[in-house]
Amino acid sequence: MSDLARAARRSSRSANDSTALQALARAGYVASGVLHLLLGWLAVRLAFGSSEGSADQQGALRELAAAPGGALLLWLTAAGFAGLALWQLTEAAAGVPGTDTAKQVGARVKAAAKAVLYGALAGTAVRVVTGSSGGGSEEGLTADLVRAPAGRWLVAVVGAVIVGVGVFHVVKGWRKSFRDDLRATGTGAAGQAVLRLGTVGYVAKGIALGVLGGLFVAAAVTADPEKAGGLDDALRTIREQPFGVVLLVATGLGIAAYGVYSFARAKYARL
Repeated sequence: MSDLARAARRSSRSANDSTALQALARAGYVASGVLHLLLGWLAVRLAFGSSEGSADQQGALRELAAAPGGALLLWLTAAGFAGLALWQLTEAAAGVPGTDTAKQVGARVKAAAKAVLYGALAGTAVRVVTGSSGGGSEEGLTADLVRAPAGRWLVAVVGAVIVGVGVFHVVKGWRKSFRDDLRATGTGAAGQAVLRLGTVGYVAKGIALGVLGGLFVAAAVTADPEKAGGLDDALRTIREQPFGVVLLVATGLGIAAYGVYSFARAKYARL
């Protein structure tokens, strides 16, 4: 490794370990908690037939914007997501000390992907608070991909990746391996509550992601971009199943549980 690369890694590790950046990262987990609580509420509302707004990240942020002091809350949410994205970037650049090459690569890719995700959420919050429309719909983007050379394969790969992430969340929740992300969980009843919230939250979020990925795969197989969509479409698909209202309410409550778990993660996260 060159001296320049070593210096860059040292600088990234120093930034990653800084109190200020870690405080911003914890604020990002609070923002994630607020977002998932709103998503859970929108999912439950959708289960009972509400057609107002969309049950996705943008819809949740619009709900936040409509609250008293919504503009300030949105700017704080955007700042939290941006801080968490920056922390993940420094994590990707610095790597994990004392691990082999394969684990280093995996950890860096995972951190970089999370940085992109949280950065996108920060951008969405800014667009909502500033009133910017910000890009096309999932159907429009998927339609462009389906018409492109090898586009159907790309849509299928994207769907498969999302399904994989969903399965990962379900397994992580079921096995309670999210405990590795925490330096503690609290003691007594509070600690048990954190574990239960994490278990339910990860499983519910994984199911929603699995359905979302399945919609992309269906769009690729049928060459019909209308089958693809965002989280709102995935939740509506759950509602259309047998006992769909019950399933969607359970999913919404699970997503809300993930939101409450995120508040605990803000306090106990291993940074």
